[in-house]
Amino acid sequence: PMLAVFAMGMYRILPLASASSSQAMTFASLLPSVETVVSLMEEEIDKKSGRALPAMVEKIEFQNVSFSYSNREVVLEDMSLTFENNKFYGIVGVSGSGKSTIIDLLSGFFKPQKGKVLVDGIDLNEVDASTWLCQLGLISQEAFIFSGTIEDNICFGVDAEDRDQDRIKEATRIAYADEFIDLLPEGCQTMVGERGVKLSGGQRQRLAIARAIYLDPPVLIFDEATSSLDANSERKVQEAIEALHGKRTVIVVAHRLVTISEADYIYVIENGTLTEEGTHEKLRAGNGLYGNLCAKQSLD
Repeated sequence: PMLAVFAMGMYRILPLASASSSQAMTFASLLPSVETVVSLMEEEIDKKSGRALPAMVEKIEFQNVSFSYSNREVVLEDMSLTFENNKFYGIVGVSGSGKSTIIDLLSGFFKPQKGKVLVDGIDLNEVDASTWLCQLGLISQEAFIFSGTIEDNICFGVDAEDRDQDRIKEATRIAYADEFIDLLPEGCQTMVGERGVKLSGGQRQRLAIARAIYLDPPVLIFDEATSSLDANSERKVQEAIEALHGKRTVIVVAHRLVTISEADYIYVIENGTLTEEGTHEKLRAGNGLYGNLCAKQSLD
């Protein structure tokens, strides 16, 4: 009887122990991210401590930039990149190569341990961060849509009485969002639900693009913005990106090369270093990572 009781006790306890172990492993895997968040919260930030950054007119430069999170392994090493005004750039690399870190540094969210990130020759470390962030429009893989109307989302942060209806129409047209908005009975006054639950993934992305265009920043960044979309939605977002070509500085981080095939210049990142750069046709003809990716993907 005692053996039976022991066996039954172990039968009940082992699943709990297993679950606890799994939770402990999950918590351990999150520790690096937690450390990063804590360090950012502890960092004393004086948003008004730097000089005001004028509107960008020439270029963004990475000069021999190296970076690591919390002094762990190097994520970027001796990276030099240039993004000129009103040109279209692509950034390509496998997962974990450092692409998103480039965007974080460009946005001023982190500071490089070595090298400089310059805007028209001015070091981002020396400027009031808010005067740079207002010049950026970031569209990520998970476009955040707020509960409210379509217009509320496009004009986020703008009071209702200050909204320009002509600018809203132009932003939705460029983003190809008008194609679905015009079919809605209430148009831009349609409620989208919490996190845009009433919209498809492609519609949310086009709405996020329209929001960025309405706010009219000189630099637009698409960070894996089409990676979770179906082919039709991806094509519409791609058309929206191409419509901005020559009108703003456009930087697209992409896995799918069709999204950046029309870019003026492309950077290929591998293990935190710049391994290839050039136009789509030049890189496609090479024997590097970009050429290999082209051979595996349909670019039609």
